[in-house]
Amino acid sequence: MLATLCQYESMLGPYRPQTLYLLTKVAGACFQVGEFDFARPLLERAVRDTGKYLGYTHDLRMRAIADLRDLATAQGEYDRAEVLQAELRQLAPHTMVLQ
Repeated sequence: MLATLCQYESMLGPYRPQTLYLLTKVAGACFQVGEFDFARPLLERAVRDTGKYLGYTHDLRMRAIADLRDLATAQGEYDRAEVLQAELRQLAPHTMVLQ
């Protein structure tokens, strides 16, 4: 998946919806397998870039924030996780992705 992400960034550009979708998926997969140091910068980039190019309340951005919150919790960064959860709660009326 990482090689595909690099190809998408090269061929389509880093801010195309397809690239941002794959970026978020790769970051989430890295988090799920415990590659926290690799996942964090990808998730932070996904949150920043999806917000800038797809919209602040885009479902993909919300998913990246939720994964970043879970990563912060897994690493014992509870203050950071609380801030991310507050952002999700604030944006929840604008999206249907989170339950």
